[in-house]
Amino acid sequence: MRGGLGLRRWLCGGLLWGLCFGAGASLQLQGDRASLKVTEQTLVSVLELFEAYGVEVVLDPTLEMERVSGNWQRIEVDRLVEQLAHPHDYVVGWRRLNTPLGALDQVSRIVIMGEGALDDEPVSKRKRRTLDVVQAEDGSHHIRGEILVGFEEGSTIAELKELLRAVNGTVLEVIDPPGLYRIRVSDEMSVEEALAKARLSRGVSEAEPNRAFSNDDLPVVSLSGTPSGVNLNLPAGERAIAVFDSGIDPVYQNLPFMLTAYNAIDPGAAVDDPTGHGTLVSMIAAGAVVPEGRPPNEESVRVLPVALFDANGWTSSEALFSAINYALDQGVRDFNWSFGTDDRIPFFEEAIHQAVDRGARIYISSGNEGAEGSVYPASSPLTISIGSEGPDGVAPWSNYGDDVDAYYPGKVYFNGKWYYGTSFSAPLAAYLNELRD
Repeated sequence: MRGGLGLRRWLCGGLLWGLCFGAGASLQLQGDRASLKVTEQTLVSVLELFEAYGVEVVLDPTLEMERVSGNWQRIEVDRLVEQLAHPHDYVVGWRRLNTPLGALDQVSRIVIMGEGALDDEPVSKRKRRTLDVVQAEDGSHHIRGEILVGFEEGSTIAELKELLRAVNGTVLEVIDPPGLYRIRVSDEMSVEEALAKARLSRGVSEAEPNRAFSNDDLPVVSLSGTPSGVNLNLPAGERAIAVFDSGIDPVYQNLPFMLTAYNAIDPGAAVDDPTGHGTLVSMIAAGAVVPEGRPPNEESVRVLPVALFDANGWTSSEALFSAINYALDQGVRDFNWSFGTDDRIPFFEEAIHQAVDRGARIYISSGNEGAEGSVYPASSPLTISIGSEGPDGVAPWSNYGDDVDAYYPGKVYFNGKWYYGTSFSAPLAAYLNELRD
């Protein structure tokens, strides 16, 4: 297609808006309509707003583009892209998103090109995806501009569209099971306001922020170029454990008992391990590293390393739920998690329930506060809470109590250093129980 109107001419009134509202940019996408407010921004910056809605954007890097200013309200997406691309060629691609409530047609791809061959790479190709985390007034954290919504049985696509109109939102993803809609809401609406509107909408059973969680409390593990204290010659077993953690270092990814690692934050992207914690946990889950007090292992269990956290140490409800489905779809039924929170989260419980119904066993470290009671979701009756034990009983760092299901050694020597914590006990429990099956 060719752009039909000159961008500069079309924006004569828009420049006045920019003077009134100041610098910045905001975008709302809803079906085939878009609203865009922008003042003196590069085209790349404007197109990155579309990427926040899950749209793949490809821009010819050889193009010379002027800065963009304007105010478009409820304009057709195709026509908006036509204005932004002028005088260059462009393509707008669409997808049909099939949801449990019915189908939605949404823009999926925008290409702006000059003459000749186009390097088919997204605008943000050189960026590692990180989560845009904000802190709420109550101290909790969530992903900016995103909510998760569940619908009652018997709800309709009309009720979903009614909700999207109420929050000026777009469905980014459907996580099924448990049948949750991840929705990007208007930049001009707070998550709290969007949740209030969602909970009053017809057919909605529950709505939550897309919560964010940090791995700051997990110990940093030092990795060297040459593994030490590791048995690399164990024969690979048939069963597998999915380790949800910080990832796995590339040095360890090609071991015979390691399955192809999965990036839950940026599916399809390469996996590394900025903290080293996930690497050590994966090696314990495989049987290649043995905590203190245990004899050497004679066989390994295959491990699916899942990088659940971004480079800044954050993950989200959506990343966790999607990773559960990915691992289950790969045929993995045993899981090891090394994170927790103080608060019970209803959507977490529903996702765990759905996973357990599909045959999952989820081992989670009880916590390292030396306090009574496991952190959540180790405290859930649907999961297996694992504490640490020492020579004289429960280790001093380990959480303990009636909701802790078992205790295993949690002190381990790896690459010339000692580490301890319940996050090293849980993968041992998963490994040993996998061998018993």
